Amino acid sequence: HLQLVSTGDLVSDEVQCDRRITHTRTLHPVRFAGFNLGEYLTVSLQKGPLRVECYGDRTSQPTVSPVPGQKNSTALAGITENRLQAMADNAAQILDEYSRMWGPLPLKRIAISPIPGTFGQGFPGLIYLSTLSYLSPEERLRATRNASAERFFSDMLLAHEVAHQWWGNLVTAADYRSEWLMEALAHYSALMLLEKKQGGGALEQTLLSYRDDLLRTGSSGRPVEAAGSLDLGFRLREGATPDAWRVITYEKGAWVLHMLRQRLGTEGYKKLLAQTIKEFRYKALSNEEFRKLASKFVPPNQPDRSLELFFESWVYSSGVPKLQLVSSHEREGGKQFLTASLSQSGVDQDFLVDVPLKVSGANLDFTSWIRSQEETIIALPSKSIDARVQLPRPTDFLYSPN
Repeated sequence: HLQLVSTGDLVSDEVQCDRRITHTRTLHPVRFAGFNLGEYLTVSLQKGPLRVECYGDRTSQPTVSPVPGQKNSTALAGITENRLQAMADNAAQILDEYSRMWGPLPLKRIAISPIPGTFGQGFPGLIYLSTLSYLSPEERLRATRNASAERFFSDMLLAHEVAHQWWGNLVTAADYRSEWLMEALAHYSALMLLEKKQGGGALEQTLLSYRDDLLRTGSSGRPVEAAGSLDLGFRLREGATPDAWRVITYEKGAWVLHMLRQRLGTEGYKKLLAQTIKEFRYKALSNEEFRKLASKFVPPNQPDRSLELFFESWVYSSGVPKLQLVSSHEREGGKQFLTASLSQSGVDQDFLVDVPLKVSGANLDFTSWIRSQEETIIALPSKSIDARVQLPRPTDFLYSPN
């Protein structure tokens, strides 16, 4: 009576006496395979060449969800066809968005199945989706009824796991030091979909919450981010801060890709991902290979076009700097200049980053790059007495508010 949901396309499914035998076969190379077993209610739809299948647990039990002012309130968490249909429609829309950006998947079907807990996982053609994502926010346990958790389980987790069909399955990590890339690419792709659906405010609010998580003091008395660099991978789990691996891999990883997007521009960033899929399809991708590919999309007016400093600071090192900017107007020979001096604290002495300063004023709106711990002189039009220079917006660049 149990159904098998697995990687691969269905070849046969039959019952012999008291045993059910299900045979599936993959049509392309896979790094690993997964399966799920359960008594499922199923809904499917065809989206172009892909069939999207959603499986819900028939044995779901009601969950008790206390409501203020009442002793008990029972919210039924049973899975219905309508609920699965809505999930299938959502998955089809996500697949459509990603396929337009990165090209179609070498699959005929993709199955979404429930798993107890607060996580998901993306196997080739198969997704484990937290049972919490099957529930409405009102049906979830009180501990998960906050804005951050609602956004994660309702808006991001499915998009993240679908993205793994490309990042992690079609393109794989070369080693444990580059595994953060697969998670960060999937996670930031889900954030970009969130931005498209709910507006830039939703993305910015999420990034600010990630920054707060990175700066939160851990059990060691130091910020969680100080547990180690992104390229330490699973070794971050061995430290004194239990949550460090998740926060650094997913949340700092998303921040690093967001800053890369700011450097390349949104269109340049999208072209980078499309080119990465094209060049590394069925191949393993390393940090350095990704850096070299990304450097080809850096605009000519920027420093560090090789992105070597960018990767050294944000991928191979730890640290979120506190930045302080001091500026002044100067006039010489009838010309005006704006002097900006940038200092940093809270990081090692050799930590350096290129910071995009915003220069604005009457008929002025441009970016001037300055390396942390340095000074720059910006030439201005003679009438720009109101010109000013500012640090980047806290939602565009990862730094600690002073």
